[in-house]
Amino acid sequence: HNGRRIGVWRGSDPIVLATGIVCTIDQLTAGGQYEALIGCTAPETAAIEAFYDNAGIASVTIVRPDRAHDGQLDHAKADAALPRPSIAGISHITLSVSSIDRSFEFYTQMLGLSPLQRNRSGAYLMAGSTWIALHVDANASTTPHRSYTHLAFYVRPAEYRAIRDRLEGADVTQWQRNTTEGDSFYFLDPDSHKLEIHASTVGERVAYAKRHWGPEITWFV
Repeated sequence: HNGRRIGVWRGSDPIVLATGIVCTIDQLTAGGQYEALIGCTAPETAAIEAFYDNAGIASVTIVRPDRAHDGQLDHAKADAALPRPSIAGISHITLSVSSIDRSFEFYTQMLGLSPLQRNRSGAYLMAGSTWIALHVDANASTTPHRSYTHLAFYVRPAEYRAIRDRLEGADVTQWQRNTTEGDSFYFLDPDSHKLEIHASTVGERVAYAKRHWGPEITWFV
């Protein structure tokens, strides 16, 4: 309480959440300080206010509006006011493979992924900052999935042609021709996973789409 710290009143609510704040005013010096109310019920808040009144200290109390009728903190409303937990990013992508030797060579030599480790049953690779795991699986597919689901790798525009030429020189199977804006090449890996190399970013795709896709699109950026 030296002017550089905020005092704290800790109430009986086991949930550690700010329930209000008290501003006290020194009428002689016109100075003031703040006291945080943490987990204080309505009766406890009233008792704090009475404490200051009995001590002759002017105070103003501001409490959270998200309280139930009994004066307890409405935790449902309080939780709704907090930032919603969300996914922070992609941790890793695991691909089932039938041969670690064949797939390790394909992903490191043909596509240029950086290896972190390799063992008899799998490998860890890095595609830029994305962790790709190869896992030897007796149930690995031998035919492409019928849906459009696929994994697209970003390549720098200046390197797109060289990587595509390398893939085509290895006689990979092309599973689709490119019909969208930007350079893309769609191909299968040795276990028929549908892959793509793509030479533009999401920012470039959004900018293009806003110019060409029409007004029926709902944008959030």
